[in-house]
Amino acid sequence: GICCIRSHASHPSYFLTSSYDETVKVWDKRNVTRPLVIHEVATGGGVWRADWWSKDPSLVLAACMYGGCKAISLDLSQGKMEVAAEYKGHE
Repeated sequence: GICCIRSHASHPSYFLTSSYDETVKVWDKRNVTRPLVIHEVATGGGVWRADWWSKDPSLVLAACMYGGCKAISLDLSQGKMEVAAEYKGHE
């Protein structure tokens, strides 16, 4: 199931979802039949929370069940996402 839904502050038609299936997806409200970008977060568990970083709208911060915290870099024009940084200090 979906754990989190967050709107994008700079692009009001975009929002992201995070879910128990280990994915962060970026959607366009004008076409919700398929996501703009899908990123498979290799966490071994779901993504509890995700949110756009207020200082850089091309980054998503994600709290993952077994994978710690991740900063995910977005390139919406290319339809790409990648993990830019991660923290697993609480294992």
